[in-house]
Formats: sequence, structure tokens, C-alpha cells
Amino acid sequence: MTNRFKKRLYTFSSQGGIFMFLRAQLVSQLATWIDNLTAFGLKKAMDFFQVKSLFIFSLYIKSYLLATVVGQIVGGIVICIVNYKWTFKASGIKKKYMILKFVSVWLGSLFLNTTGTYYLTRLLVQMPWLTHVLNHTDDIFIVAKLFVALLVGFTWNYNMQRLFVYKNVYITRWLKGYKNNYTNEKEINR
Repeated sequence: MTNRFKKRLYTFSSQGGIFMFLRAQLVSQLATWIDNLTAFGLKKAMDFFQVKSLFIFSLYIKSYLLATVVGQIVGGIVICIVNYKWTFKASGIKKKYMILKFVSVWLGSLFLNTTGTYYLTRLLVQMPWLTHVLNHTDDIFIVAKLFVALLVGFTWNYNMQRLFVYKNVYITRWLKGYKNNYTNEKEINR
């Protein structure tokens, strides 16, 4: 029985395809839990101290947006490390390029999560039935954040990490090819 379990665990941990997707989802859930616990904890702490907004670098930032950003940073660090070592087994790529690619994809994710949470929260607050069901307007942020996090995770994060971050993608070669194709199209259309 133990050998069968070890064999299945090894298969899950080492195979590609659906197993890679499942590992990525497992790691994503771990990072999402860490992200959300950090964000919710920070938001509740700011509520406890009656902090509704902060001035940071001359910007007026709502507490739930700051909580979302901090949660994303913590979750991003976790997912980068675990995906590099376990999910995508990317030991063959240079760490500095992987980190640069991860940060660029993560910034896109941060933007999508933060703006999505902001606009969805604003939209949901205008629905009186939802405010009544949740008994508190600030809790609508939790619904919006969870929905946006799932949407961004499935559509943006997994695909960009699988196809770009943890692969040897030669950006300069790709850009030169894009430039050559663009130049050739201009010449053909003349």
C-alpha cells in the first residue's frame, strides 16, 4: 500500500500535462490562501484601528486596495518559489531571467487583481440586496476579491507562467522576429 502511494505521489510530482496543471492549481490555491489571509487580516486590522484610507507617496489609497496589494506581494513570493522548484521544475533556466519574467507577469496580475477588485467592489456595493445579504458593505470586498482572483488565476497567471516565465523564452530573438515580420508586411503593403 505504501509503495502504491509513493508511486502515485511520484507520478503526480514528476509528470507533465494534466499533472502539471493540477500541481499549478494546488500551488495557486496555497498562494491564494496566503494572499487572501494576508489581505483579509490586514483589512480587518485596519478596520479595527478605524483606518479607511492611507496617504502613501501623496496618493489617497483605500484600505482594501492596500490590503489587496500586500496580499498579492506575499502570495507572489510564495508562488514564484514553489512553482520554480516543484510545479514547472524550471532548474534549466537562469534565475535572474526567470525572476524578471515572473515580476513582469506578476505586475500584470497585480494590476488585473487590483483594478478588477476595485471596479467589481464598486459595482457590487450598488446592489442593495447583496449589501443586505452580507450585512456589511465592507465585506463585499471579500466577494469581489475572491471572484477576481479566481478569474485572473485561471486565465492569466497559469498560462503566462507555463508558456513564458518558466521556459527559456528568448525575448530578443522574438522581438527581432516580430520586427522583421512587421518590416516585411510594410514592404508588401506598399
